[in-house]
Amino acid sequence: MPPVFASGQGGLFDVLPAQDYESSQLIYISFAHGDKDANHTRVVRARFDGKQLHEVTPIFTSHPAKSGDAHFGGRMAWMSDGTLVLGLGDGFYFREDAQKLDTHLAKIVRINPDGTVPQDNPFVGRGE
Repeated sequence: MPPVFASGQGGLFDVLPAQDYESSQLIYISFAHGDKDANHTRVVRARFDGKQLHEVTPIFTSHPAKSGDAHFGGRMAWMSDGTLVLGLGDGFYFREDAQKLDTHLAKIVRINPDGTVPQDNPFVGRGE
C-alpha cells in the first residue's frame, strides 16, 4: 500500500474490484493521503494476485489539499456506463465549498477507470 494518513476519520476507506476483475485482477482502493496539515482523498488502481498488490497507480487525488482529519468521504461504486463514482467529504471546516466547482470537497465525482474525466462530464472546463 502507498502511505496512508491514518488519523481521526482518515485511513483506508473502500476497496472495489474492477468490473472485469476475474480477467484483469484490478482493484481500486480509496484512502486518506498526506498529513494533518495537507491531505486528500486518493484512489489508486492496483493488480492484486491474491497475496499482494502490484502496479499501484494513483488515478485520482482530491484538490485542493485540506487540513484536519475529518470528513474525507471515499465510498466508490461502478456506474452502468463503466465509470467510477467517488463520494468526497466536506472536510468539516470547508462545508461552504459544497457549491463551488473549483474544489472537490463535498462532491460526487465520476471518473473513467484510468482516472481520466469522462467526455460527457457537464462541468468540464467550468471552474466557477
